[in-house]
Amino acid sequence: MYSINILNRENTAFSKILDPQDLNFKLTLGGKDTAKFRLPLSHPRAEAGNFQKYNRVEIHRVNPKDRSDVRKVWVGFIEAVRVVDENHLEVGCKGLLELFQKRSISRSFTNWEGGNAVFELLNTKVNAENDTFISAGITDVTEIFSHDFSDMKAVKAWQKIGEATGGELQVDVDFRLNFKKQIGEERTDTVIFRFIRNLQNANSIDNFTLLEEGKELFNRITCYGKNRVVSATLEDPVSISKFGLLEKVRHYTQIEDQDTIDRIAQELLDFHKPEKIIPTIAPTTSKIDLFEYGIGDRVRVIIKHALLNFDQAHRILEINITIGRNNEEKIKIKIAEEGTKAVKSDEEQLAELAERVDDLES
Repeated sequence: MYSINILNRENTAFSKILDPQDLNFKLTLGGKDTAKFRLPLSHPRAEAGNFQKYNRVEIHRVNPKDRSDVRKVWVGFIEAVRVVDENHLEVGCKGLLELFQKRSISRSFTNWEGGNAVFELLNTKVNAENDTFISAGITDVTEIFSHDFSDMKAVKAWQKIGEATGGELQVDVDFRLNFKKQIGEERTDTVIFRFIRNLQNANSIDNFTLLEEGKELFNRITCYGKNRVVSATLEDPVSISKFGLLEKVRHYTQIEDQDTIDRIAQELLDFHKPEKIIPTIAPTTSKIDLFEYGIGDRVRVIIKHALLNFDQAHRILEINITIGRNNEEKIKIKIAEEGTKAVKSDEEQLAELAERVDDLES
């Protein structure tokens, strides 16, 4: 059902691994993708040349309903290899966007469209010096911004542009960097994840967990632009009456115009004022196949169980796939309401949904 291609830095495949052991891969909105798999040391592909660090990796999946339908579902690079016991090695991989954590740029922009600026940095700064063989893909982000970048990680610069213009980053399976207003597709009419107690035959969710948390609850938002020349303060009186005043202040040194700071303040308030309900669902794979949805998609989620009773659109933030020894897929999907950009890893606990971290404010 799964195979792995090993490619060199120029994206030329030179080795194939069939049915890797203990395969697990994760797709995320925000690009913090990971993958790992094992091989016996006796495997004919268990050679040092195959697992050179920064070799590219493609994971391919066969559609269980149509074996002629084979698609790439994950791309990345090899970050680490370790011998886990006397008989096996494990290969750890990261998504391609993580490559740009190790590339730095310097560039000044004045009144540039966000998408053009992202591709300008990719083409004339990153790839011009040492080609990553990741090309400019699709953008529909035309909002204007200005900012000076000095010796900054490329991915951080792009995230700052995203903060200012509302864009989202993705490296797709064809090795293209996309910067779009919203990654993913509208699938609320065709993809319905359903769990209704005592109606097992109608359900498309095997099981779920649910987190209700107030960590990201704020009802007064103040945003400052560059040198505090522009600012915006918005609040939600209903939430303040219910929970008391909960304030959040953000500084955006790359923003200089009032319309942009107003828009960002409104987006932050819209996101932070409701209580967060964060489901993690395990879909019934025989009813909804992995090929039917993807990262960033808007899908319909119905959960009616105990105290829960909701039917609403959610975005897919993370898809985690584990392949068992008999090619059995176990899939967990993290979803959240519209406006959420990313979730932190399980190790970071309660999922700081907005991922507008402090180091993006400098």
